[in-house]
Amino acid sequence: MNYDNWKLATPDTEDIVSTCCGAEIQEEDMYDEYCYTAYVCTDCGDECEEINHNEYIMNQAEYWKELNRNE
Repeated sequence: MNYDNWKLATPDTEDIVSTCCGAEIQEEDMYDEYCYTAYVCTDCGDECEEINHNEYIMNQAEYWKELNRNE
């Protein structure tokens, strides 16, 4: 792909991020009384759910609107 086509290409909209920080997530095997695979945020290290990046942006915008509305 040449530079002009790369520059005009639409961005990938299927980015999956963590619900807590909006950072990338990775799958890790967890071992406690059960063995399971969990999604772990690469930013804070907590277990979290996965969400589409665009949905995360919309949720954060709603959160900040609500926060400013209460002040």
